Amino acid sequence: MPNTPSSISPTPPADLTAGRQGGLIRHVLVCLDRSPLAEACLPQARSVVDAFEAKLTLLHVMASPEGDQPSMRPDALDWEITRRESERYRAKIQGELEEQGLSAQQITTEVTEGRPAERIVTVAREIGADLTVLGGHGEGGTSAWNLGSTVQQVLALVPGSILLVPSDPESLRNVPAKRVMVAVDGSLRTQSVLPDVARLARFIGAVVVLVHVVPEPTRTALLSDEEDLRLATALAARLEAKAEAYLAQLEQRFFAEAPGVQTLVLRQSDERRALLEAARRLEVDLLVLAAHGATCDAERPFGSVTAYAMSHGKLPLLVLQDLPASDRESSRQPANNGEAVHASRRAAFGARPMEGP
Repeated sequence: MPNTPSSISPTPPADLTAGRQGGLIRHVLVCLDRSPLAEACLPQARSVVDAFEAKLTLLHVMASPEGDQPSMRPDALDWEITRRESERYRAKIQGELEEQGLSAQQITTEVTEGRPAERIVTVAREIGADLTVLGGHGEGGTSAWNLGSTVQQVLALVPGSILLVPSDPESLRNVPAKRVMVAVDGSLRTQSVLPDVARLARFIGAVVVLVHVVPEPTRTALLSDEEDLRLATALAARLEAKAEAYLAQLEQRFFAEAPGVQTLVLRQSDERRALLEAARRLEVDLLVLAAHGATCDAERPFGSVTAYAMSHGKLPLLVLQDLPASDRESSRQPANNGEAVHASRRAAFGARPMEGP
């Protein structure tokens, strides 16, 4: 989310959510794999479902073996046993949610078979999920990557918004969240998430932390002259003052009814790290970002700041999609083989897929 003098608009237009189809979350998809790590997503999802009075679909994918050789196909009896266990698991989770207050009409469950990432993306599209909830890791537990491979594939292709819940129990100390941080860069894209953040904060009684990062000038080969450095530092100071006024306006406009609001302007050279460090320092329970910022590449599902937070963050992350579905779908095609999925995953986290000959 780059910051430039023109990116800070003191008087934003009235319609900030047009690109997000009204900004409402009407249908939430939660992906479960019978692991405690995945079930940690449920309390987080409940906060959103209750705040927006949304429908909830619970999805469990029975992973099919890779390959088409007969030796790799599951035994019919084993497959039936697995299917019945999955059905019992689905019924158990649904029963627990109904005991907690959700109505049977509000919950839909589905058990399906196939490659997990492909099935999750397909179901999300079929039901028109506005929000897909994923655990950082599933049955395989943690790995060398901060995100499991299935999650990375889903993030590259799933439509709508994402709620990513990490596997670290310490990050789930407060559910519902008591402190919600949202980052804005002065663009309409980042502002478009504020109505949803305000509604969620009011419902769960959370304090909102509004954050803007002003880049701190850093001496380089191109910025080495003392006079140039002085001018760059003076510009950063002006942007800092403008940002403080900008956040105050957003506070008044969107969060007048919030339980509490804190505004924070940071001056650091690395915006991505600054946000995560501030969230940790302030003991934030939920970080909210727009999928893209002022500079938006529709070919990538997420901007660089959001992709960094997904890969390096250690707290629940709600990414609200700012692009209309038509724009996202026209810029990328569903993966139909392993290489396509791999290329899409690279694009999601900042690297473009390799072009064909």
